[in-house]
Amino acid sequence: MGGGEPRDPRAWRLGAGLRRAVAGQRVGRPGARVLAARGPGQRAVSGGEHALPPRGCHDDRRPRRGGHHRRRLRALSSTRHAAAAYGAAAAEYARLLPDLSFEAASDVAWLRRWAGLASAHAPLPVVDAGCGTGRLLPFLRGCGLDPVIGVDPSAGMLAHARSMHPEGEWRDGSLEHLPLADASACGVLGWYSMIHLDGDGLAAAARECARVLAPGAPLLWGFHSGAADAPSRHLAVDGEPLVVRALPVPVVVAALVSAGLELVASGRREPRPGERAAQGMVIARRAR
Repeated sequence: MGGGEPRDPRAWRLGAGLRRAVAGQRVGRPGARVLAARGPGQRAVSGGEHALPPRGCHDDRRPRRGGHHRRRLRALSSTRHAAAAYGAAAAEYARLLPDLSFEAASDVAWLRRWAGLASAHAPLPVVDAGCGTGRLLPFLRGCGLDPVIGVDPSAGMLAHARSMHPEGEWRDGSLEHLPLADASACGVLGWYSMIHLDGDGLAAAARECARVLAPGAPLLWGFHSGAADAPSRHLAVDGEPLVVRALPVPVVVAALVSAGLELVASGRREPRPGERAAQGMVIARRAR
């Protein structure tokens, strides 16, 4: 599923391609479908959650009021629902978001900083948790990280990762259930992988990432840091949109520290022109 939401105003064009390719397509859980962008200024979903969904899109519309709608928003934040919706978008996502070209330079700088810390713990593998179609693999290898293990709960996304990057190692799993042994990774990357998780899911993901990190090894999480949760305009299950979580940086830091990790650095980038939400970054590490 991963990669984040395209955070470039040019990315609105992705909505039309996504609509032509996958709108109404049912994959995995019955009812999974993609909702396309509706007009100029409304970005297509990235991860990663950017305009396509590696890890979804951040949408500034407020949820409709009412207990039933709030319950549905909570229900549709699960990894299983997100995997079904992302699977429906996998082919067009792979075509339109093949690399990191939509990321801001400052976001790529966070990735490079984390990669430098992780390389100190080589030759253990690095984990791209929520790898989606594997678009980060060439970048990670270019940073000297090898081997890379990509983990994702979406079979559709993993199929494209295996096709596009047969040299990679791709495993079924999620942030909350990583298929790795304790203390076996030199680094864990969650690039917009947690934007559909509620508070309990975020805490579980933090504990699981801490479990697989080797002593001293770093984690990087990138995420949307807007003002409020919102329903996605692009991804839905049974006609109900997935929830895109707004995660304040202090909340993410608290979850990671509670899981036993040490904070290395955190930051919040204001939206670029055309973006709807700020972006948060946190690097933490397992104690030595």
